[in-house]
Amino acid sequence: MAFCIPLVAAKGSRKYLMRPNNTCLANDALRTFSSAFAKGALLALLAVITGPALAEDISEHPCLQEHVSSSAVDVGPPTSKGLFPGPGNTFYILADTIGGWSSLHKERDLAASAKFRAFLAGPANRWGFIPAWIVQADGPDRKHRLLQEQLIARGLTAVDPKLGSWSCTQRLVEAEDRAREDKSGLWQARKIFSSYYPEPLVQAAGQHVIVEGRIVSLGKTERTRYLNFGRYWKTDFTASIDAANDDALQKALLDQGLDWTDLSGRAVRLRGVIEVRDGPLLRLSHPGQLTILDREEDRK
Repeated sequence: MAFCIPLVAAKGSRKYLMRPNNTCLANDALRTFSSAFAKGALLALLAVITGPALAEDISEHPCLQEHVSSSAVDVGPPTSKGLFPGPGNTFYILADTIGGWSSLHKERDLAASAKFRAFLAGPANRWGFIPAWIVQADGPDRKHRLLQEQLIARGLTAVDPKLGSWSCTQRLVEAEDRAREDKSGLWQARKIFSSYYPEPLVQAAGQHVIVEGRIVSLGKTERTRYLNFGRYWKTDFTASIDAANDDALQKALLDQGLDWTDLSGRAVRLRGVIEVRDGPLLRLSHPGQLTILDREEDRK
Protein backbone atom coordinates (compact mmCIF):
# COMPACT_ATOMS: atom_id res chain seq x y z
CA MET A 1 0.00 0.00 0.00
CA ALA A 2 1.45 3.39 -0.98
CA PHE A 3 1.40 6.31 1.39
CA CYS A 4 1.60 9.83 -0.04
CA ILE A 5 2.52 12.55 2.43
CA PRO A 6 1.88 16.00 0.91
CA LEU A 7 4.50 18.65 1.69
CA VAL A 8 3.33 22.20 1.02
CA ALA A 9 6.38 24.11 -0.20
CA ALA A 10 4.66 27.29 -1.31
CA LYS A 11 1.19 28.66 -1.66
CA GLY A 12 -0.61 26.90 -4.48
CA SER A 13 2.02 24.18 -4.98
CA ARG A 14 2.30 20.59 -3.76
CA LYS A 15 5.29 18.27 -3.49
CA TYR A 16 5.52 14.71 -2.25
CA LEU A 17 8.03 13.00 -0.03
CA MET A 18 7.96 10.17 -2.57
CA ARG A 19 7.10 10.00 -6.26
CA PRO A 20 3.26 9.86 -6.44
CA ASN A 21 1.77 6.87 -8.19
CA ASN A 22 -1.70 6.54 -9.68
CA THR A 23 -3.14 5.46 -6.32
CA CYS A 24 -1.78 8.58 -4.66
CA LEU A 25 -3.17 10.86 -7.33
CA ALA A 26 -6.54 9.11 -7.23
CA ASN A 27 -6.69 9.54 -3.47
CA ASP A 28 -5.87 13.23 -3.87
CA ALA A 29 -8.69 13.61 -6.37
CA LEU A 30 -11.11 11.90 -4.00
CA ARG A 31 -10.06 14.15 -1.11
CA THR A 32 -10.45 17.21 -3.34
CA PHE A 33 -13.96 16.14 -4.36
CA SER A 34 -14.96 15.39 -0.74
CA SER A 35 -13.61 18.75 0.39
CA ALA A 36 -15.48 20.57 -2.37
CA PHE A 37 -18.72 18.75 -1.51
CA ALA A 38 -18.41 19.57 2.20
CA LYS A 39 -17.60 23.19 1.37
CA GLY A 40 -20.65 23.45 -0.86
CA ALA A 41 -22.92 22.09 1.86
CA LEU A 42 -21.46 24.52 4.37
CA LEU A 43 -21.97 27.46 2.03
CA ALA A 44 -25.60 26.49 1.49
CA LEU A 45 -26.24 26.25 5.22
CA LEU A 46 -24.54 29.55 5.98
CA ALA A 47 -26.37 31.29 3.15
CA VAL A 48 -29.68 30.36 4.80
CA ILE A 49 -28.51 31.61 8.20
CA THR A 50 -26.52 34.72 7.37
CA GLY A 51 -26.84 35.49 3.68
CA PRO A 52 -24.66 34.49 0.71
CA ALA A 53 -21.99 37.19 1.06
CA LEU A 54 -21.24 36.44 4.70
CA ALA A 55 -21.33 32.68 4.09
CA GLU A 56 -18.76 32.92 1.31
CA ASP A 57 -16.28 35.02 3.29
CA ILE A 58 -16.57 32.98 6.48
CA SER A 59 -16.12 29.66 4.73
CA GLU A 60 -12.94 30.86 3.04
CA HIS A 61 -11.07 32.64 5.82
CA PRO A 62 -8.78 30.35 7.88
CA CYS A 63 -9.39 32.34 11.07
CA LEU A 64 -13.11 31.65 10.86
CA GLN A 65 -13.27 28.10 9.54
CA GLU A 66 -13.29 26.61 13.03
CA HIS A 67 -15.89 29.07 14.30
CA VAL A 68 -18.63 29.21 11.65
CA SER A 69 -20.68 26.62 13.50
CA SER A 70 -20.56 28.63 16.74
CA SER A 71 -23.12 31.28 17.47
CA ALA A 72 -22.20 34.81 16.44
CA VAL A 73 -23.58 37.94 18.05
CA ASP A 74 -24.20 41.39 16.64
CA VAL A 75 -21.98 44.00 18.27
CA GLY A 76 -21.74 47.75 18.07
CA PRO A 77 -18.89 49.76 16.54
CA PRO A 78 -15.68 49.96 18.59
CA THR A 79 -15.26 52.43 21.42
CA SER A 80 -12.15 54.59 21.75
CA LYS A 81 -10.54 51.70 23.66
CA GLY A 82 -11.29 49.11 21.01
CA LEU A 83 -14.20 47.46 22.83
CA PHE A 84 -17.16 46.19 20.82
CA PRO A 85 -20.33 46.41 22.95
CA GLY A 86 -22.50 43.31 22.80
CA PRO A 87 -25.79 42.19 24.33
CA GLY A 88 -26.22 42.00 28.09
CA ASN A 89 -23.51 44.55 28.87
CA THR A 90 -20.78 42.35 27.36
CA PHE A 91 -17.73 43.67 25.54
CA TYR A 92 -15.71 41.96 22.83
CA ILE A 93 -12.10 42.61 21.80
CA LEU A 94 -10.09 41.75 18.70
CA ALA A 95 -8.49 38.34 19.14
CA ASP A 96 -4.80 37.83 18.34
CA THR A 97 -3.88 41.49 17.88
CA ILE A 98 -1.97 44.00 19.95
CA GLY A 99 -1.49 47.75 19.94
CA GLY A 100 -4.46 49.02 17.94
CA TRP A 101 -6.88 50.67 20.39
CA SER A 102 -5.96 54.30 19.74
CA SER A 103 -5.81 53.64 16.01
CA LEU A 104 -9.33 52.24 16.08
CA HIS A 105 -10.52 55.49 17.63
CA LYS A 106 -8.87 57.46 14.82
CA GLU A 107 -10.36 55.20 12.16
CA ARG A 108 -13.97 56.20 12.75
CA ASP A 109 -14.61 55.77 9.03
CA LEU A 110 -14.23 52.00 9.48
CA ALA A 111 -17.26 51.96 11.72
CA ALA A 112 -19.39 54.78 10.32
CA SER A 113 -21.49 52.69 7.92
CA ALA A 114 -20.61 49.18 9.06
CA LYS A 115 -22.28 46.35 10.88
CA PHE A 116 -20.23 44.02 13.06
CA ARG A 117 -20.58 40.41 14.17
CA ALA A 118 -18.41 38.73 16.79
CA PHE A 119 -17.41 35.06 16.58
CA LEU A 120 -16.18 33.77 19.92
CA ALA A 121 -12.45 32.98 19.86
CA GLY A 122 -11.81 32.13 23.51
CA PRO A 123 -12.80 32.72 27.15
CA ALA A 124 -13.11 36.18 28.68
CA ASN A 125 -9.90 37.72 30.00
CA ARG A 126 -9.38 38.88 33.58
CA TRP A 127 -11.20 42.14 32.84
CA GLY A 128 -14.22 40.28 31.50
CA PHE A 129 -13.62 41.23 27.85
CA ILE A 130 -14.27 38.43 25.34
CA PRO A 131 -11.76 37.83 22.52
CA ALA A 132 -13.50 37.35 19.19
CA TRP A 133 -13.07 37.33 15.45
CA ILE A 134 -14.87 40.47 14.34
CA VAL A 135 -16.52 40.38 10.93
CA GLN A 136 -17.28 43.77 9.39
CA ALA A 137 -19.76 44.53 6.61
CA ASP A 138 -19.46 47.83 4.78
CA GLY A 139 -19.83 49.41 1.36
CA PRO A 140 -22.75 49.23 -1.07
CA ASP A 141 -22.22 45.50 -1.66
CA ARG A 142 -22.17 44.82 2.11
CA LYS A 143 -19.06 42.67 1.56
CA HIS A 144 -17.91 40.99 4.74
CA ARG A 145 -14.31 41.13 5.90
CA LEU A 146 -12.31 40.11 8.95
CA LEU A 147 -11.60 43.35 10.81
CA GLN A 148 -8.37 42.00 12.33
CA GLU A 149 -6.91 41.45 8.88
CA GLN A 150 -8.00 44.88 7.67
CA LEU A 151 -6.36 46.70 10.56
CA ILE A 152 -3.19 44.62 10.39
CA ALA A 153 -2.86 45.24 6.64
CA ARG A 154 -3.08 48.99 7.27
CA GLY A 155 -0.48 48.91 10.00
CA LEU A 156 -2.99 49.90 12.67
CA THR A 157 -2.29 46.87 14.87
CA ALA A 158 0.14 43.93 15.02
CA VAL A 159 -0.27 40.16 15.20
CA ASP A 160 -0.18 38.56 18.66
CA PRO A 161 -0.96 34.82 18.22
CA LYS A 162 -2.87 33.26 21.09
CA LEU A 163 -6.13 31.66 19.96
CA GLY A 164 -6.14 31.26 16.19
CA SER A 165 -4.94 28.21 14.29
CA TRP A 166 -1.49 28.14 12.73
CA SER A 167 -2.96 28.70 9.24
CA CYS A 168 -4.96 31.64 10.60
CA THR A 169 -1.83 33.21 12.06
CA GLN A 170 0.03 32.78 8.78
CA ARG A 171 -2.73 34.67 6.98
CA LEU A 172 -2.52 37.54 9.47
CA VAL A 173 1.29 37.57 9.38
CA GLU A 174 1.19 37.89 5.59
CA ALA A 175 -0.96 41.01 5.99
CA GLU A 176 1.48 42.35 8.59
CA ASP A 177 4.45 41.70 6.29
CA ARG A 178 2.83 43.82 3.57
CA ALA A 179 2.15 46.65 6.02
CA ARG A 180 5.73 46.55 7.28
CA GLU A 181 7.17 46.55 3.75
CA ASP A 182 5.01 49.59 2.92
CA LYS A 183 5.91 51.25 6.27
CA SER A 184 2.21 51.71 6.97
CA GLY A 185 0.89 52.92 10.31
CA LEU A 186 2.86 51.76 13.33
CA TRP A 187 5.61 50.35 11.08
CA GLN A 188 6.81 53.86 10.36
CA ALA A 189 8.36 53.83 13.82
CA ARG A 190 8.24 50.30 15.27
CA LYS A 191 11.47 48.35 14.84
CA ILE A 192 12.40 44.69 14.73
CA PHE A 193 14.99 43.72 17.33
CA SER A 194 18.08 41.68 16.54
CA SER A 195 18.90 38.64 18.65
CA TYR A 196 22.57 39.51 18.21
CA TYR A 197 22.25 42.51 20.55
CA PRO A 198 20.68 41.38 23.86
CA GLU A 199 20.94 44.70 25.71
CA PRO A 200 18.14 46.50 23.80
CA LEU A 201 15.96 43.44 24.48
CA VAL A 202 16.70 43.66 28.19
CA GLN A 203 15.65 47.32 28.10
CA ALA A 204 12.40 46.27 26.36
CA ALA A 205 11.44 43.87 29.19
CA GLY A 206 7.67 43.68 29.61
CA GLN A 207 7.00 44.85 26.06
CA HIS A 208 5.65 42.92 23.09
CA VAL A 209 8.47 42.75 20.53
CA ILE A 210 9.45 41.11 17.26
CA VAL A 211 12.95 39.59 17.20
CA GLU A 212 14.91 38.23 14.27
CA GLY A 213 18.04 36.11 14.44
CA ARG A 214 19.68 32.79 13.75
CA ILE A 215 19.30 29.87 16.14
CA VAL A 216 22.76 28.80 17.33
CA SER A 217 21.75 25.65 19.21
CA LEU A 218 18.82 23.72 20.68
CA GLY A 219 18.37 22.56 24.24
CA LYS A 220 15.86 20.41 26.10
CA THR A 221 15.01 19.50 29.67
CA GLU A 222 12.17 17.34 30.95
CA ARG A 223 9.75 20.28 30.93
CA THR A 224 11.17 22.82 28.48
CA ARG A 225 12.72 23.18 25.04
CA TYR A 226 15.15 26.03 24.37
CA LEU A 227 16.14 27.96 21.25
CA ASN A 228 19.54 29.48 21.95
CA PHE A 229 20.60 32.52 19.95
CA GLY A 230 24.05 32.78 21.53
CA ARG A 231 26.62 30.65 23.31
CA TYR A 232 26.26 32.31 26.72
CA TRP A 233 22.76 31.73 28.08
CA LYS A 234 23.39 33.98 31.08
CA THR A 235 23.51 37.03 28.80
CA ASP A 236 22.34 36.02 25.30
CA PHE A 237 18.79 35.94 23.97
CA THR A 238 16.85 32.68 24.42
CA ALA A 239 13.35 31.46 23.53
CA SER A 240 11.64 28.70 25.50
CA ILE A 241 8.77 26.29 24.82
CA ASP A 242 6.97 24.48 27.64
CA ALA A 243 6.38 20.77 27.18
CA ALA A 244 2.60 21.41 27.18
CA ASN A 245 2.99 23.38 23.92
CA ASP A 246 5.44 21.00 22.27
CA ASP A 247 2.90 19.03 20.22
CA ALA A 248 1.46 22.19 18.62
CA LEU A 249 4.93 23.35 17.61
CA GLN A 250 5.82 19.94 16.22
CA LYS A 251 2.64 19.87 14.13
CA ALA A 252 3.31 23.35 12.72
CA LEU A 253 6.86 22.31 11.81
CA LEU A 254 5.59 19.12 10.17
CA ASP A 255 3.18 21.20 8.08
CA GLN A 256 6.27 23.00 6.76
CA GLY A 257 8.14 19.75 6.12
CA LEU A 258 10.45 20.29 9.11
CA ASP A 259 11.27 18.71 12.43
CA TRP A 260 12.48 20.11 15.75
CA THR A 261 16.12 19.32 14.90
CA ASP A 262 15.84 21.26 11.63
CA LEU A 263 15.57 24.53 13.56
CA SER A 264 19.26 24.62 14.49
CA GLY A 265 21.01 27.15 12.26
CA ARG A 266 17.75 28.58 10.91
CA ALA A 267 17.06 32.28 10.62
CA VAL A 268 13.75 32.94 12.35
CA ARG A 269 11.42 35.70 13.49
CA LEU A 270 9.85 35.48 16.96
CA ARG A 271 7.17 37.60 18.61
CA GLY A 272 6.00 37.92 22.18
CA VAL A 273 6.66 39.62 25.50
CA ILE A 274 10.27 39.91 26.66
CA GLU A 275 11.25 38.72 30.12
CA VAL A 276 14.65 38.86 31.79
CA ARG A 277 15.91 35.55 33.20
CA ASP A 278 19.66 36.13 33.32
CA GLY A 279 19.55 37.22 29.65
CA PRO A 280 16.44 38.24 27.67
CA LEU A 281 13.86 35.46 27.31
CA LEU A 282 10.79 35.07 25.10
CA ARG A 283 8.30 32.28 25.89
CA LEU A 284 6.59 30.58 22.94
CA SER A 285 3.10 29.32 23.77
CA HIS A 286 1.68 29.37 20.21
CA PRO A 287 3.35 28.03 17.03
CA GLY A 288 2.44 31.25 15.23
CA GLN A 289 4.98 33.12 17.37
CA LEU A 290 7.73 31.42 15.36
CA THR A 291 8.26 32.25 11.68
CA ILE A 292 11.04 30.60 9.71
CA LEU A 293 12.48 33.19 7.36
CA ASP A 294 12.51 32.13 3.74
CA ARG A 295 16.08 33.18 3.04
CA GLU A 296 19.56 31.87 3.65
CA GLU A 297 21.51 34.94 4.73
CA ASP A 298 22.11 35.58 8.41
CA ARG A 299 19.58 38.14 9.66
CA LYS A 300 21.50 38.97 12.83
